[in-house]
Amino acid sequence: MKGLREDPAEIADFLKFSARFRKYSYHNTQLLYAQKSDAQFIAPASAFRAGLPDKDGKPLSDKPIWIKKGEHALRIWCPTVRTCVMDPETNEWISVSHLSDETREKAKSENWERKEIHGFTLVPVFDVGQTECPQELYPKLLGYGTDSPDAETAFRAACTYARDVLQCEVVESADLRSATVHGFFQPETNRIVLSDLLRGESRTSTLLHEIGHAELHRDPTAMNLTTAQRELEADMYALMLEQLAGVTTTDTRKRHLTSHYNAYLAQVKNTLQEKGEALTLSSDSEPFTHVLDRYREQSPLLERFLAEAQDLRQQLSETPEVAPPTPVPAPTPDYGNTSGLSF
Repeated sequence: MKGLREDPAEIADFLKFSARFRKYSYHNTQLLYAQKSDAQFIAPASAFRAGLPDKDGKPLSDKPIWIKKGEHALRIWCPTVRTCVMDPETNEWISVSHLSDETREKAKSENWERKEIHGFTLVPVFDVGQTECPQELYPKLLGYGTDSPDAETAFRAACTYARDVLQCEVVESADLRSATVHGFFQPETNRIVLSDLLRGESRTSTLLHEIGHAELHRDPTAMNLTTAQRELEADMYALMLEQLAGVTTTDTRKRHLTSHYNAYLAQVKNTLQEKGEALTLSSDSEPFTHVLDRYREQSPLLERFLAEAQDLRQQLSETPEVAPPTPVPAPTPDYGNTSGLSF
């Protein structure tokens, strides 16, 4: 934390890192960041050897995943519970695991006072990048989705819509492999760049979100909006496109929308409180009005998008007319001038 205070520019990197490990405590996130700031997915060596079992105990891999030679474990704090007894001679608490068999029996027969002491201990874990994990497992581990025929047809239809209606190029890049930024829209080049690891509904959802940015925020004046409002508007537009195309909304998209909605509300309330005004979400400049007006305006073209998705869904066995985007190196995004910075 001292390092973050001395270099505020690093705060953004730490926040992105924290988003990858939202199930971990704040202190463990700090600890991981200090040891390996590019960590993506961590687990004990035993979990990797077992093929990374999911919550139902079913392994993702049918073979053990080994740690690469020469890699050193990371350390995180894990809660522990120790059963201790009070030694009546010394009045000290002693862990039962440290007692000899004779003393343990004596403590039991004499009914020594017992209690549980809660604490923490450092345990070794490894990042997936330190292992020989097969590349095909990365999409599921890092939340990039899995293959889905319906999502694939909607994705191809969305590529057609972006190309023909928005004159927006869609490319996939191996240079964009981040757990926090799956894609972005670059207004300067009218280009959407997606991670080449995205699959299924996650890939389609990301593309529709960036199409939302292309529809709503390509005008330079959009940069006057807060990041929270831009991201919220793109999420709202994507959700309506998902409804049109029959694509299931991912949990990631829901969390992303909720996060930016809350951030937007907090910003609006603070601003209005300073002005002494009441909160409203229905003025011309607010997200709901802005997005719905744009959606209605584009409805004839959106119907074309829907028809394209339906036609492709009926022709799964044929070669689609629109080829998926060609993988190309992605330009380094200028996050100061780019509106699409999200899942």
